[in-house]
Amino acid sequence: MKIGICYIQFLILFDGVLMKSILLQRVEKSLNTRTIATPEQKQNREDKKQALNNKADAKELTRKKIIVGGTILKAIEEDHVLKMKLQQLLQDHIFRQSDFDIVADLIGLDELPEQHKKPQ
Repeated sequence: MKIGICYIQFLILFDGVLMKSILLQRVEKSLNTRTIATPEQKQNREDKKQALNNKADAKELTRKKIIVGGTILKAIEEDHVLKMKLQQLLQDHIFRQSDFDIVADLIGLDELPEQHKKPQ
């Protein structure tokens, strides 16, 4: 569907000849090629916006986790009781060996508790 716009033709008198302005030609060309977005196109546009927002939210959440984790790691360097509580918390809640291997050296854990190990 073509978009209708009321506009005034600008005419330029040049060497006794009436000529349409370049601006008018561009407007006419634009009117001839412009169409109204279909509902699918509108939905696609909204989906893209939502995806960008979700990506930004995920980045923000990751940044929050990094800040909290760094703060806790710094605190356990100075507070032995907090370090012991964190070690116990992680031993109680880490169930995958690969996860345990990643954090073990950060907080001084020796090995994954037996109750969390998978039988061979």
